[in-house]
Amino acid sequence: MRLRLPTAVVVVIVLLATACGSDDPIFEADLDDADADEADEEDEPSDRLGCQWPMYGHNIGRTFSYPCETAISPDTVVDLRQIWFFRTNDVVSASPVVVDDRLYVGDWSGVFYAIDAMSGEELWRLQLDTNPQQYGGQISASATFAEIGGGDALVVGSGRTVHALSAVDGTELWQHELGDGPSTTEVLSSPLVIGNLVIVTFDTHGAPLPSGVIALDLETGEEAWYFDPELGGRHGCGGIWGSPTVDADRGLIFAGTANCPATRDGWTAYTEALFALDATTGEPVWTFQPHEPNDRDIDFAGAPNLFTDADGRDLVGLGNKDAHYYAVDRETGELVWSTKATEDGYIGPNFSSGGFVGPSAVSPTGVVIGGTAVGDCPCMHAMDVTTGEIVWQQLAVEPTYAPTTEVGGVAFVASIDTVLRALDVATGDVLWSDSLGVLASGGIAVVGDDVWAVAGFRQPGSPGPSDKSGVFRYTTNPDVVSSTTTTTTTTTVAPAEPVAIRLVDAGGPCIDQPCELSFGFKDPPPGTAPRLTLSIQVDPFELTVTGIDLGDPAGWLREGSEAAAVGAVAFGVMISERDDDPNGGFVCVLGDDLSCTGNAVPHPGASYNRLSILALFDTEIVPDTVDGFSRLVDSISFNPPLQTEIIE
Repeated sequence: MRLRLPTAVVVVIVLLATACGSDDPIFEADLDDADADEADEEDEPSDRLGCQWPMYGHNIGRTFSYPCETAISPDTVVDLRQIWFFRTNDVVSASPVVVDDRLYVGDWSGVFYAIDAMSGEELWRLQLDTNPQQYGGQISASATFAEIGGGDALVVGSGRTVHALSAVDGTELWQHELGDGPSTTEVLSSPLVIGNLVIVTFDTHGAPLPSGVIALDLETGEEAWYFDPELGGRHGCGGIWGSPTVDADRGLIFAGTANCPATRDGWTAYTEALFALDATTGEPVWTFQPHEPNDRDIDFAGAPNLFTDADGRDLVGLGNKDAHYYAVDRETGELVWSTKATEDGYIGPNFSSGGFVGPSAVSPTGVVIGGTAVGDCPCMHAMDVTTGEIVWQQLAVEPTYAPTTEVGGVAFVASIDTVLRALDVATGDVLWSDSLGVLASGGIAVVGDDVWAVAGFRQPGSPGPSDKSGVFRYTTNPDVVSSTTTTTTTTTVAPAEPVAIRLVDAGGPCIDQPCELSFGFKDPPPGTAPRLTLSIQVDPFELTVTGIDLGDPAGWLREGSEAAAVGAVAFGVMISERDDDPNGGFVCVLGDDLSCTGNAVPHPGASYNRLSILALFDTEIVPDTVDGFSRLVDSISFNPPLQTEIIE
């Protein structure tokens, strides 16, 4: 059949990831709190920054909620339109910081940018230190705006180093390197500034090296204290890739730890736990640990949210990869409620792709709104802050690793089908959406009537950089003129005539021998016991897929998706070049015997990192990224990618 070249589907299964005060000097400085006579003061930034977006989650309570006047509402969000797109050197998974009409963000190559938030023009950029053993991107998390030495500054992690930079021109004020010598030590979280301390959580991606929580002096970067969740052990069980939160009044820092690859050998009271530390000393105060020792990879990720229930009880809540959201008492760590939103995405020992990963948002209306990752859907959930009761769930939203943000009764979230959606906080209805063009896992920033979103992600270890990633500005202001100089549109190329090709330096379980695919992305339709076998011949290239008991193609479509409304009649095999730029095309379509063989690729000579099986409505039209994701049956990535070569 003819090979067509529109954008193909992509899925990335990644493990991608605040009543008494204190007289201690760290609390004498500005704690980024607003009026002290309000019960929710710990959730508000300082007067200057309260209506800016100075940090991940907007405030030290990580509510991910914009509290100031805005034109954005359920009635007006339909008018949101893109103004400009700024292309970065590589993937952006960090959420932007926006202060005084300047936007600050970093990318996976370790470049940190200052951008005019109104015009999209670059003000300055700085290449920061990189760690060649970093699992994912060099700068994967948000910066934090602060004042250092009387001047505006940003604190950001890159690789395994924490940097303090002048907000004016990027001049480095100090840096603090974590770990010794070459190592997998990495900062995957957003720093937190409280008083004269910078609180940083860090990870080692399961390596038996120190990890945990460290406090650095804001002025000098020198270590003030360190908390080791492994309590002196070294089993790779103390990693923290979620961001910390603080209750300034109580002087408590909250964070959640990852799983323990060594299971029982390295398990402590702080493994897979939500815990509180004394902000002055780093001493542990309490720990909440919902799991017995296990190998299910059920981390606490995201960032803890601070909120108060209808009974006046101050809680800290955090989602877990087990698909539960837990709310505990801030003083004691006692469980108040937990809600199971969906099923987890357990795939195998020490590998789970689902549950809560991106942080949730807390709406002033008394609901926690958050998304869950690859696994069973619905993947978007709203829960009552007092009871944990599910208020609504949304089937249209695909799995997400991104944070949710609330503003004016609207919840924004980007999912891995490339779509940024705006939902009605009261009902969950989708009010507005826009495709970002590539996979998105970062959050948004809001100031006034404007929204800034980011796009980009790829499987860690896959080739880079990305030339489709960057930052978008949207607004509801009708007087703002859109830029016509930048675009994220992918050019469609006319199909090439089939040519004979071979693979170069190919290796892996499916090369020149059959291998079975795993069905790790979604559960098969009821009543089926499907199997898929893949075999790839190297020279000349030939790819064969054979299926058993796949059932009705329409049974694989996600309930509530637009694809489900259209339907499906066949299974197609697609190949694509990159997760962050998923151009590709059909290789073959399964026949009545559920098998097919193909030997053509969209661009002979290119490399291909992913093969996907889709449930198709039209076997002659390659779905775009959004539609294709909903139609995904299974997917396999190749690392290294399949490098093709034309046979002369």
